[in-house]
Amino acid sequence: MIIPVSIDEFIDSCRKNKDVKHILSIMSNKKHKEGSKIEVVNKSTTNYLMQLGFIWSDIDEDYLTKLINEVELIYKSR
Repeated sequence: MIIPVSIDEFIDSCRKNKDVKHILSIMSNKKHKEGSKIEVVNKSTTNYLMQLGFIWSDIDEDYLTKLINEVELIYKSR
């Protein structure tokens, strides 16, 4: 059963829940053996973005933590 929650409740739950932290860690682990890595190749877009100085960050635990923090800031500023 899915229970609707506010974004604040969701973020708070993510921060406190060891299982969620573990899942985020697994998602960011490049050596994860189940092969859930999704790879999209678009050379023309990648080359264009590189010319503009944009380089994709590696998605790791730190990246996901920062993402959650940014989402939290956006919703708290409303």
